Amino acid sequence: MGIVLVSTTLPSTLSVPIPGRPTPLKEHEIEKLHRDSRKPEDEPTIKLVFSKGETVLIKEGPFQGYEGTVDELIPEKGLVRVLVTIFGRQAPVEIEEWQLGKAEGT
Repeated sequence: MGIVLVSTTLPSTLSVPIPGRPTPLKEHEIEKLHRDSRKPEDEPTIKLVFSKGETVLIKEGPFQGYEGTVDELIPEKGLVRVLVTIFGRQAPVEIEEWQLGKAEGT
């Protein structure tokens, strides 16, 4: 009996004898790979709680503690583009929605 190399780059395990050729996948394994690789029918949607023009406080990340104004909502990515004043100039920063909070006094 020879040495067996096990590859786990695919969802299934493929045993490959060192001196021989790869073992072909069985038909049910191929069908499972095709099923698992299909795009899901129902993708989850992300509901953003902020609106354009709203003042927000950045709670986490490199801009933590900065206040900014919501410029654009990007719901398909779960991002919010916020205009933040850095060195006296406004700069757009894309931040994940969970990293933002309502600014105090708004």
